[in-house]
Amino acid sequence: MTSPAAPAPLARVQTVLLAAGRWALSNRPLALLFLAAAYLSLVNLDRVGYWSDEAINRNIGVTLLATGDLSGWDGRNLTGGANGRSLNAELRDA
Repeated sequence: MTSPAAPAPLARVQTVLLAAGRWALSNRPLALLFLAAAYLSLVNLDRVGYWSDEAINRNIGVTLLATGDLSGWDGRNLTGGANGRSLNAELRDA
């Protein structure tokens, strides 16, 4: 005797989506808040954050303490702003 077959993956997805839709209809303010938070979290995700310069300052400071020289290369990490565009051929801030 065989056990009944599990529902197809598409049927499971449809069931989950229908349940989510029913929940969203019964909790509209919370669903709208969730959608707004998701949008604001994902919009401009490809842009550099305001905190991005903190790692640059740390790496340049560590290099200065270790070598006595301001350089974008500490032997392991290359620090050069957005895509390395701010460094010259000697890996110094241009």
